[in-house]
Amino acid sequence: MNCPELYRDEALKRGSADSTGDMECCGKLHFAIRYDSEMEALIVKVLEARDLPIKDVTGSSDPYVKVYLLPDRKKKYQTKVHRRNLNPIFNETFIFSVTYEELRRRYLSFSVYDFDRFSRHDLIGQVVLKGLLEVADLAQEIEYTMNILNTKQDTVDLGELMLSLCYLPTAGRLTVTIIKARNLKAMDITGSSGESQGHGPAPSSLQLAPASSSSWN
Repeated sequence: MNCPELYRDEALKRGSADSTGDMECCGKLHFAIRYDSEMEALIVKVLEARDLPIKDVTGSSDPYVKVYLLPDRKKKYQTKVHRRNLNPIFNETFIFSVTYEELRRRYLSFSVYDFDRFSRHDLIGQVVLKGLLEVADLAQEIEYTMNILNTKQDTVDLGELMLSLCYLPTAGRLTVTIIKARNLKAMDITGSSGESQGHGPAPSSLQLAPASSSSWN
């Protein structure tokens, strides 16, 4: 067994250990990753999915895959939709600009969806690959085949919230101040959250006034 296979097997073991036992397997996702040091970029290839569940009344599904390099949500990629196909072959390549050092804090997330023209798209399941620098020699391309795990909803990080806590023992009072939020998940058809009144695209960070606090006695 060569080195890439050793790294790949270790990643699969970690993926199995990190997954919840009561999650249902909804097929397999085949993908490959490689780090290009000259480009300072992580190259992700979504190759294929196999044995996907039936989601449509037609007895098939219209799958596609969203790819994130978390916890940063600013950039994501999406494959093309494959109509009526439970074993789609994607063969699509995506490039994430990221330094090698930053990879220590990043992990890959693949969300497999069933496209629905008339309503909300159905989440089939997810694949998460953590510890990118621990389980792979990223100088060479390594392929993985991992279980797609069914979840109730998309468990991709919803963003980050910075809080300030101040406790006054003499008054027996805890003050919580909401400072800012960033990398929030888009929640409306504009691809943003909240309101944007003629000021262009909503910023990636939301700055709230320090006075926006609540106190409990």
